[in-house]
Amino acid sequence: MENEPFRSGTKRVIVIDPGCTGPFGHHRALDQLIISFCQKSNITSRVLVTKKCTPDVVAELGAEAQLTPSVYLPLPDTARQTVQYLEDLNETAWHEFSAALPDLSAGDVVVVHTTSPWHFRALYKLAKSTSGKGVRFRIVFRFPPKFAPIPRSKKSAALASEAEDANIYREIEQAYINDFVLWKKLDTDVQFFADTYALARKFKALSGIEMPIVPIQIDFSEYSPAMDKGPGADGPVFLFAGNGRREKGIQILPDAIERYLRSDRPGSFVIQAINLV
Repeated sequence: MENEPFRSGTKRVIVIDPGCTGPFGHHRALDQLIISFCQKSNITSRVLVTKKCTPDVVAELGAEAQLTPSVYLPLPDTARQTVQYLEDLNETAWHEFSAALPDLSAGDVVVVHTTSPWHFRALYKLAKSTSGKGVRFRIVFRFPPKFAPIPRSKKSAALASEAEDANIYREIEQAYINDFVLWKKLDTDVQFFADTYALARKFKALSGIEMPIVPIQIDFSEYSPAMDKGPGADGPVFLFAGNGRREKGIQILPDAIERYLRSDRPGSFVIQAINLV
């Protein structure tokens, strides 16, 4: 993934990152990697982030804070509301994309390393508006359709049911299915990727498209091993960091650690996880 979009003929890389709100998570790190690669390759780059992104990160990335809908939005209470919600957010995103990128042309590569249901139709419209111009699109799915939470007040929670939640997430999946149908009709160079094998299988079921795996990349060049080598710290260090989601394998860690420790091989484990779901 890191080299493919930068092949010969690439003049400019535009990163659309509606999840970058500050220094946390994978967004800033991936944006930095892409910017760095472009600089080394003498390729112009632009990065679009949310309007709520912290000023220090905007300045650090040289980004443009022009996007409103974030990747990390909650869902409404009902399936009917969800349908309109998706339409409204995608319409907002489409207007912002088209206003920010009126001059897309041959040699441009649009990279969306983290997309969502409320950006996917907007990205399709952007791609359609550039059809036949030689613009390439590279889009990564990092979250399952059921990723977004459904926050409820005490009153709405009392009235909610598992069936309604299922209906809400079914609308999300149907929106993806409908949008993939549209994408397939475009005369546009587009490639879809997934974060994990589980996500690749899920989105293949929704789209019929095989998706290569592109795990989140980390640039370790700025870091040096500074861990305290205490007793038993010889051998490899196994690190799990980030959201404790099932598709990331959080649930297999206890058994994996137990098996490794029983093998009497040296090593240690560092686990930093939030939002265990």
